[in-house]
Amino acid sequence: MALREDSFRRLRFLAESGRLAVAFGRHDKAHAIFDALRILAPQSPVGHDGLSELAFLGGDFERSVEWAKACLTLEHATPCSSAIALTRIACATATHGERRDVVESLDRAIKMDPAGPAGEHARLWKRVIRDMWTRTCSTES
Repeated sequence: MALREDSFRRLRFLAESGRLAVAFGRHDKAHAIFDALRILAPQSPVGHDGLSELAFLGGDFERSVEWAKACLTLEHATPCSSAIALTRIACATATHGERRDVVESLDRAIKMDPAGPAGEHARLWKRVIRDMWTRTCSTES
């Protein structure tokens, strides 16, 4: 079902408000906004992604992965939103997950949005995570 233009604008305003709340450290307000978006537009990845980001920032990596995986199953998921979800899954599991799975998630994210911002974000995190693993291995020796 297509949203009317005014409904779409209101949802976009809510999404931008949620992102601003995160940026200003108002995670309680952001959580309320993203939860409302998830309820108002259940097939949009915006609310789920925002909740995944908040869980990640709060150190609840398991919950972050759950929300990110939910993003991948939504009707209105885009290559960009899916790439962001895959990148967050990789970042959330980088310290305790199988390294092969982390790299595969990042590679999938890069392929989903190769020339876009989500693909570039995944490439950056791939370098950061590999550097982290290299430093961890060299300090453990």
